[in-house]
Amino acid sequence: VGAEPGYGSPVGVTGALIVVDDLVADSPNLISGANEEGYHLLNVNCGRDYKPDVVADIISASEGAPCSECGSPLHLARGIEVGNIFKLGTRYSIALGALYDDPQGVKQPIVMGSYGIGVGRLLATAAEIHNDEHGLIWPASIAPFDVHLVVLPRPGKSGAAPLDVAEKLYTDLQAAGIEVLYDDREDASP
Repeated sequence: VGAEPGYGSPVGVTGALIVVDDLVADSPNLISGANEEGYHLLNVNCGRDYKPDVVADIISASEGAPCSECGSPLHLARGIEVGNIFKLGTRYSIALGALYDDPQGVKQPIVMGSYGIGVGRLLATAAEIHNDEHGLIWPASIAPFDVHLVVLPRPGKSGAAPLDVAEKLYTDLQAAGIEVLYDDREDASP
């Protein structure tokens, strides 16, 4: 077909095997690429606008299904999208005049891409994986502190004052090179 990714479609294509997922075949008035960069078609319908050679459930893979390349069985596992990649093409480089000299010395627009990792998604992923019935259990590699020290009140109890014990513990932990978030608030601490 030769269309840019994101602009391809089976509409008007001849001499190629056209395989369509059964959900697409049953869905009316879809948007499709127009086989030309920068253009799309509206209200595309399977059967009316193109004739598929194969209609099958190709979007859902099942446990143990063979890999189309090597034949190894597929293992299903849950995943979380923490990053993304987008091919931007030359749209922005042309607009910004971002050019390079090709081997013949002719100026060409650079092909741009966008690559991102979402910090919020990483934290949400860590929270989903590292928790128990009491809440989060930050992995040491991303925990903001090694220890969160909170002074709890002891109404009616005898012995060393909790604040004195906490102060000594805080000093000892810091001396050992341990990062401590020390909540020593008198009125607001739990």
